[in-house]
Amino acid sequence: MATAHAPSRFPRQAIFYKDLGRRRRSEDCGRKTLSLPGDRGGFGKVSGGFALCVVSEQIARLAELPNIVGVKDATAKVDRVSEQRATCGTDFVQLSGEDATALGFNAHGGVGCISVSANVAPRLCADFQAAMARHDWDGALALQDRLYPLHDALFSDSSPGPVKYALTRVRPDMPGDVRLPITWPSESSRAAVDRALEIAGLV
Repeated sequence: MATAHAPSRFPRQAIFYKDLGRRRRSEDCGRKTLSLPGDRGGFGKVSGGFALCVVSEQIARLAELPNIVGVKDATAKVDRVSEQRATCGTDFVQLSGEDATALGFNAHGGVGCISVSANVAPRLCADFQAAMARHDWDGALALQDRLYPLHDALFSDSSPGPVKYALTRVRPDMPGDVRLPITWPSESSRAAVDRALEIAGLV
């Protein structure tokens, strides 16, 4: 499953739709998920480094294309899940791209998360998603409480610096050097990661 790329500009919604429709006709490109990162308050980088604010009405139009099967949504607006279930149908795959709000996202009808924290705590994140899949919301909330400090700490400095640092703490074989443009996190960021790892029971 691939991720849909937006054109290299800030296009109008109709241009984005026509571009994806053209690709569907001209390429055997397989099934895709749309990617809606949220680092710009609704406008976000879409895979490939471009930016577009895709409104829910446009998601509904895109969902009608046979090669668009879902969306990765990192806007942290969990109400979009309910809105898109109403406009796209309950079979349209909605994945969170934002760990901290994944509990609410799935409670609204999401079906998983493309996670940053899972790079550091794969078992806990898998258990968290499994608990929600079986509707064990109390168990999921307990895991959320353990994981939330980690979700927060991994973005306490320029990403993926804190993730790289966290991996050196949980994996002794992980190299402790980085190359530009990645930079090592600040002392305060490393301290936040250390505290989060302790709360999660990972160190």
